[in-house]
Amino acid sequence: MKSAPKTWLRRLRNTVLLLVLASAVAVVAVPSLRNNAGCLLFISGFASAPCVVPMPYRLPDEYAEAEAFALGYQAWVVGAVYARSQILMEKDTNPGAPLHAPLNTFNVYPGLATPGAAIDFTPNNDTVYGLAWLDLSQGPVLLTIPEVPDRYWTVQATDWALNTFAYIGKRVHSKAGTYAYLPPGWKGQLPDGVQGFESPTKGVFLQARIVVHPEVESDIAPVVAQLKTMRLQPLNPDAKYPAIAAGTPVPNPKLDNPLWKSLEFYSLLDRAWTFGGVREQDREVVGQFRSLGIGPGLTFDAEALTAAQRRGLKRAAETAFARVPMHGQENGRMRNGWRFANNLGGYGDDRILASTIALMGYGANLAEEAL
Repeated sequence: MKSAPKTWLRRLRNTVLLLVLASAVAVVAVPSLRNNAGCLLFISGFASAPCVVPMPYRLPDEYAEAEAFALGYQAWVVGAVYARSQILMEKDTNPGAPLHAPLNTFNVYPGLATPGAAIDFTPNNDTVYGLAWLDLSQGPVLLTIPEVPDRYWTVQATDWALNTFAYIGKRVHSKAGTYAYLPPGWKGQLPDGVQGFESPTKGVFLQARIVVHPEVESDIAPVVAQLKTMRLQPLNPDAKYPAIAAGTPVPNPKLDNPLWKSLEFYSLLDRAWTFGGVREQDREVVGQFRSLGIGPGLTFDAEALTAAQRRGLKRAAETAFARVPMHGQENGRMRNGWRFANNLGGYGDDRILASTIALMGYGANLAEEAL
């Protein structure tokens, strides 16, 4: 008579063998379940982790076009202010432009603005202007003001999304000396006595203004000369900056340029986010566009997209170009036929307003400076 323990062990062994056999049969009989995302292996009746065997899948054209339109429209609304900064910089630093200066150099206008002046914003007719486009990718850029003007003056600094982050001037009681514009997150050491202003982006627009008495012609030239004494220079003496080659076509930043409602807009947007950077609060939304080749560090290639995606993106640019400027009529309040707005110069998360102002009147002051 066989002992109970041996019988129990034999039954356990047979059970294990049956389970192993069943598992093998399961793998052979149902090796995988495939779908559009990949496949699943079944072992002993249980699904394994997904195996990496992607199945080719193409989104139907109607959905691909709709998705491209939705992303493209959002990219246009968020990015038009960045794109406007970029194309103005590319124009003003081009040697072929009527008035031009390299990066990190003031371009001082020789007199008061006239209707035919080569100015791409809405200037006052009692103010002399000096404009500069800063590249902070190589570290801080220093601004030296050797003499404080004896009248109203200001130097406004805005990031690549047109938000004011620093003022130097009469209203804030600035003195002669040296100031510094710092790239985002910079932790270096400034020279003694230098006040620093950290920019949210590595691209910066500077606008220096000095008021004059326009009815006194002899008052203008000395103010222009004084504005020319303001100097910009990199903190790093070995810093190298890109320069536009002579003969490069001068871009047209105005709204009559078909670029604004074409696929070419997205190429400009890539350049803007690559050169000037993206504000921290915009990075998450900007990251959504990478699947279409739109974003910092990318080069937009329309030919890499499907025809449906190209249609969606082009329709998005056309729609946004028509819609965004309308926001200017929705902002502010009307008084005696004039529209007043006191929320300009700093836009926070109101991206459509920032893009509207960038397209219609680049470089607005904050209310506390303008009023």
